[in-house]
Amino acid sequence: SLMLFSTSQAFSKEPFNSVQELFAAMSAFDYSKMKTIVTDDFQLLEAGEVWNIDTLINVIKTVDKPYKRQNYFNLIKVVTYNNMIWLSYWNKAIIIKPNETSERAWLESVVLFHENDTWKLQMMHSTRVLIENIPKEVIFEEYVNNR
Repeated sequence: SLMLFSTSQAFSKEPFNSVQELFAAMSAFDYSKMKTIVTDDFQLLEAGEVWNIDTLINVIKTVDKPYKRQNYFNLIKVVTYNNMIWLSYWNKAIIIKPNETSERAWLESVVLFHENDTWKLQMMHSTRVLIENIPKEVIFEEYVNNR
């Protein structure tokens, strides 16, 4: 039980880890885990549309499988206000299907709310960007989920 406690303590100190865990859960098709990482009123502004977590899950369910998604991030800025944080980051995915590999990227921001000793995503804004338009100084780090 002590191990679980220390893990949750470490998690609560890393708001960006919640963002990375959301994408790891998406990549693992772990829809129940996705719901635990966001607030009940989670809102995603995705390419000019207003989504909630169920919309996001339904989109993932319709994607051609099998595929593997590798997630890469570059954190731009973090601003803290009491029990809320907003942050911005570059997001890149390498999607590997049996017959093709593709690379996609987004410029994103999230608002996280501290709830029950974890950081939960309350709002996300995602803008698709062309790989060649990402500034050359942006260095991506792969996020590998350790569960």
